[in-house]
Amino acid sequence: MEGIRRVVRERVLGEMLGSVNDSTGGGWKVLVMDAFTTKITSAAVRMSDILDAGVSVVEDLDKAREPLPLAAVYFITPSPAAVSRLLADFATKPLYPSVHVFFSNRAPADAVDRIKKCKQHRCFATKPLYPSVHVFFSNRAPADAVDRIKKCKVLLPLLKSLKEVNLEYVVVDSRTFVTEHPHAMIRLMGERSEAVPREFEGEVDSIASRLATALASLHEFPAVRYRAGKPPAAGDAPGAAARSLLAQKLAQRISERAMVLQRSGVLPPRESCELLVLDRSVDPVAPVVHEWTYEAMVYDLLPVDENVISVDPVAPVVHEWTYEAMVYDLLPVDENVIR
Repeated sequence: MEGIRRVVRERVLGEMLGSVNDSTGGGWKVLVMDAFTTKITSAAVRMSDILDAGVSVVEDLDKAREPLPLAAVYFITPSPAAVSRLLADFATKPLYPSVHVFFSNRAPADAVDRIKKCKQHRCFATKPLYPSVHVFFSNRAPADAVDRIKKCKVLLPLLKSLKEVNLEYVVVDSRTFVTEHPHAMIRLMGERSEAVPREFEGEVDSIASRLATALASLHEFPAVRYRAGKPPAAGDAPGAAARSLLAQKLAQRISERAMVLQRSGVLPPRESCELLVLDRSVDPVAPVVHEWTYEAMVYDLLPVDENVISVDPVAPVVHEWTYEAMVYDLLPVDENVIR
C-alpha cells in the first residue's frame, strides 16, 4: 500500500486545489480552513506545495479577514459551526436597522428608481469578502447545511464549486493516521457512555464517518470484522453495558458509511480488504515496550506538541538533540556498550 501521507497530499493538491480553474484574481487563490482541516492539510502538505498550487494566502476561518480580489477555496468540516462561519463571511446586514433619507434638492427620477430597486440582498454596506467561492467539505454534508447555503442570497451567485472530498483524518506517518477524538475514552468507556448516551452515539458516528473517508482515499471497500465484547456482569465498572457493544456498533456504523460511499461510486463494488476493529487488549505489551528509535527518544526527552518542538530563542539549548546523546541519556551505556 502506498504511503497514506502521499495519498492525502495528492488529494489536497490535485483533487481539491488542482480542480479549481478560476481566472479571478489572475488565477491566484486564497485558501480558507478551519482548525481541523488545517491539521489535515499541515500534516501532509508543505507550504511550498500549496504556493505552487496557486494559493497566495492561507487564512483561518475563525478569524476576521480582509476582503481580497481572489477566488476563495474553503476547505472546511461540514459542522454547523463551520457552515455558520462560512455564511457569516457573506452576511447581508445593513449598516442601520431603519433609514430616513432627505435630499437637499430635487431628486432625479433615476435616483428614486435605483432606491426602489435596491433590495437588501443586493445593496449592503460592504462588498463580499471574495468575488468567487469554491467550497470543499471534508466529509459528507448534512442536508440542512446545503439548504442553509442555498438560502444565502449573497453567497449563491458567487459559488462556483460545492463538493465533498471525503478527507477527514490526520496522518501521523506514511502508514498511520488518527481520527482525532481526544474525548473518546471518556465518552465510550467511562460512566458517561451510559449516563449520556447521546455523546456515546455521536462519538461512534463521528469515528465511523472519519474512518470511512480514509477508505475513500484508499479506494477500499472493507469486510468489517470485530471481536464481540464480554457481556456485562455484576461488579463491573460503570459503563460495562456500553463497552460490551462498542465494537459491534462501530463495525456496524463503518459498514453503513462504506455502503453509502459504495453506492455513490466512490468505493469498489465488491469487498477488497478486511478491516479489523481491535482494542488494546490484543497487544498489551506494546505500550510498555520502549523503542530505541530517534523518534521515540525525541518524544521522551523533548517538549513535543502535535509533532512540533517549541524552542525558547533566548534560553540556551542545554541538550544535544543527536541520537547518540539521547541514547546516553536514556539507556545504561557503559564504555559505549548498552548493558
